[in-house]
Amino acid sequence: MAREDYLLLMEYMKVFIIVKSQLIPCIVCVLAGPHNMRYQLLKCSSETCKAATPCDACPWLGKVLTCQELNRVPIVEISTHETLVSNFTKMKLHRNDYFDEILDQIDQLVNSPAISDTQPFTFGWQRDVHRKQDLGNGSDKKPFQVGFTSKRLLLNGARDLASFVFHMDATSKLNQLAYPFIVRRLSDRCRSFHLVALYVKVLSALRNIFKVVIGRQLLVKYVTADAEVVQKNTVKQVFGVDSDYVYLMCFFHVMAKVHEKLKGVPQNLCEQVVFDIYYLHFASSQEVYDQLLAVVLNKWSPDDRLTGFRSYFDQVWVTSTFNCW
Repeated sequence: MAREDYLLLMEYMKVFIIVKSQLIPCIVCVLAGPHNMRYQLLKCSSETCKAATPCDACPWLGKVLTCQELNRVPIVEISTHETLVSNFTKMKLHRNDYFDEILDQIDQLVNSPAISDTQPFTFGWQRDVHRKQDLGNGSDKKPFQVGFTSKRLLLNGARDLASFVFHMDATSKLNQLAYPFIVRRLSDRCRSFHLVALYVKVLSALRNIFKVVIGRQLLVKYVTADAEVVQKNTVKQVFGVDSDYVYLMCFFHVMAKVHEKLKGVPQNLCEQVVFDIYYLHFASSQEVYDQLLAVVLNKWSPDDRLTGFRSYFDQVWVTSTFNCW
């Protein structure tokens, strides 16, 4: 088609981006003289297609070949757009993988008085009116959620509150779909970690199963996690009802952020700042910490290279709600 017709047609097509554009020898026309054509590869960037397949890219691709001599433009389309109406996977394919097998395994791993202390079991899911498992479908409204633990792991929390710290961490890097995966565990004074549960949604189910198995509520005195408002609010909502706890910051998380902010600072100065922070971290009491903090901040003040970092450290790790590290 002529270039004018091509431009008119492209206006009515879905939103796209050009991912490749280069000149190559022409194969569009039959002119004898050597000349080039422009090869363009188009990729769908429609928000509608993104909503239809949030975990996969739209398979539609377009190829445009423009003869530089005659301005002739053939267009080739590969595959079709995915929409909520025409999406083949959503409309035709249901439970076409190992869904039923997973349900059977979860149903076999239910908690009962007959299971041993070390045998794992699932928790956190419900049954519908037909007594079938209701695990959710992975959407925002009905997230897929299931937890794994054992009686022996839960017994790790049945101890003196002052003798352990409740750890909570989350990651979305265990698989290509980035499902949230939350790990909850305990550590004692010997710095030994005791896994409590692997769970994907909230703390409430952990407390419920703990009460069923152990016979009393799970109480905590120390909780350590990242500097995430969502995590802190979740802990407050679940444990704040009957636990007088202290929310501790993960020191590794603190130092990771500190090293990010110290990029560009000379190496010898960076090492001195890190040494000062470790000095604060190992303070023997709150009173000693306050005294050392004043000394360290005054030490950093005259150096212009630490002006921005000093302000960041004071706002984020000293005066904010995440100052217990």
